[in-house]
Amino acid sequence: MDTLFNKPASPVAEQAPPKSLLEIAKVIFLAWEKLRIGYLAILILMTLLLSLLAPRELWYSVRFWFRLAEGAVLANICYFAGPIIETYLTWLGFRGSWLRIVLFIVGTLFACLLALGVMATLLLHGMDHLD
Repeated sequence: MDTLFNKPASPVAEQAPPKSLLEIAKVIFLAWEKLRIGYLAILILMTLLLSLLAPRELWYSVRFWFRLAEGAVLANICYFAGPIIETYLTWLGFRGSWLRIVLFIVGTLFACLLALGVMATLLLHGMDHLD
């Protein structure tokens, strides 16, 4: 009976202080940086395989490679959507072990669709599209 009254009055006193948004973001962004290697590998492999379908004269076009470089920069910018969404949801209190995996898979599939669309326009229209 004595130990019942020696407990803290509020369960809040036993909890660790909430993490700041900066602390949450740091952990999440570092985890996503490890995933970036897989993301880029998938997109690079897909782009290289699709570029094998391109006519050889397209390979010698500076504009073709410029378009691919633009796509690579855009893909890296879009990659930040994953850790930003996860950081926000974690900050709001949503903690799911599958959240990062789902965001990564959905984001990578979306990026693959965009890359496929860009490559398809380059392959279907060839040099005419690059003018």
